Amino acid sequence: LYNADYNSSKLGMIKSLFLAVGTNCILSGDIDHARQCAGCANYFKMFIEDVYNTSLSAEIIGGFGVDKDIELLSGDEKTLVRYFQKHIPCSSCLDEKFKEVESVKKLGWCGNPQCKIPDRMAERSGMAFCDRCKRVNYCSRKCQKVHWRAGHKEQCEEMRDIRKAYEKSSQKSS
Repeated sequence: LYNADYNSSKLGMIKSLFLAVGTNCILSGDIDHARQCAGCANYFKMFIEDVYNTSLSAEIIGGFGVDKDIELLSGDEKTLVRYFQKHIPCSSCLDEKFKEVESVKKLGWCGNPQCKIPDRMAERSGMAFCDRCKRVNYCSRKCQKVHWRAGHKEQCEEMRDIRKAYEKSSQKSS
């Protein structure tokens, strides 16, 4: 017997397990494993929202959260700790750790596959995002132009249409 609510609950428990283990990894200094747990928890969050259509979040519209996964798996510790703080019931558990990493500059991932900077990671405050789809960040105007010509133009139209449809349906339901 297929029970969607039951299956959604089981998947939610798996997501919670990844969040709990990841939090413990951060507290014990095992940042690499914490990154993997965050990536898995984020995947289950998006999967549950997509399959069970429980408040389809804007972050999965037009990109399925790939940018967030990349940020969690290779970004700065500040972003990682903040992710766990927002997703665990005891956000104060990580307050001390957040104070340690608070001064770390937030990094973002450049959406241009041909980007020349190491790991395609740049300081987020200096990045620009695509004005049309609002999904892809770039470390520079040059990277944005290169990616546009290399194929983002086609993807951008599709992502923008999906985002607009989501925003329109959200306005109707409120």
